[in-house]
Amino acid sequence: MFETTDGQPIEVGYFVTLEGEKIRKANNHDTFILGITSSNPSFLADSGELRWKGKFLQDEWGKLQFHDVVIPTVKDKDGEVIIPERIEIRPIVNPIFNPTKTYIPRLERPEWEVVGLLGKLLVRDDGTCQENEFCRPNKKGIATTSKEGYRVMKRIEPNIILIWFNCK
Repeated sequence: MFETTDGQPIEVGYFVTLEGEKIRKANNHDTFILGITSSNPSFLADSGELRWKGKFLQDEWGKLQFHDVVIPTVKDKDGEVIIPERIEIRPIVNPIFNPTKTYIPRLERPEWEVVGLLGKLLVRDDGTCQENEFCRPNKKGIATTSKEGYRVMKRIEPNIILIWFNCK
């Protein structure tokens, strides 16, 4: 998933490009096309579905940092040891993590978009694209016919086509 540059959602079916680590609609002047906003990903990465991505400390490569934690003995009501004291290796909680703050997964936040990066993808078009020909984004981020670019596989609707997308 990618965050939008302006914090606003981008509807499904638009070509997008990168500005730094964020996305915006692509246009006919962009030489790099990241992908197409999608509603049906086969694989979803960087979604932060379960927790805030900064909850645990990481090194500069994103590797989690761990430490030893002493887990105390568990005794029954008679004082008999049920589980002896032990040491577990656990990730280090980031000191800026706020456990009282409600976390909203990226899929539920309007500024984050699913982007198809490879394969058969649906894209909006201006009606000019033809099967077995090529397309590129126009100034509005929708497909238009082109001598080179992404192969048009099939027309789905008057303004939706199926293309083979591979990052170039």
